[in-house]
Amino acid sequence: MVLSVLLNTEQYVENFLHDEKEIIPGGVVVELPCDSIFEFVTKHKNYYYRDGQLILDTERQNQQNIQDHQTRLRGRREKECFRVINRGQLWYATLTVQQLGDLADWYKAWLDVTDTFIVPEMPDWLKTM
Repeated sequence: MVLSVLLNTEQYVENFLHDEKEIIPGGVVVELPCDSIFEFVTKHKNYYYRDGQLILDTERQNQQNIQDHQTRLRGRREKECFRVINRGQLWYATLTVQQLGDLADWYKAWLDVTDTFIVPEMPDWLKTM
């Protein structure tokens, strides 16, 4: 399959067409560099152009995978942690010293989740509230 690709200044794919009848103005025509168009669509911005072909930059792909995972973890943190942590002072006043410590540890673990990639377990007592 032939592709028409538009490259950025670093020679990475910025955009593409997989219609053999159309060519992107200012783009280059190349062969599909992988087994399926679906695979290319999901990774296209990680391909760079050299010597007439597209080459997958696996390091860049790995970094993108990490960033995507971090984004998903941030969404979970927003939903699972911040709705609990952002309660008012009156709620906090009802907690024991042990519960406050558990909550602080859990919150800190959520703040670190994009570095550790470990989703913290909610304290048992908090699951029942």
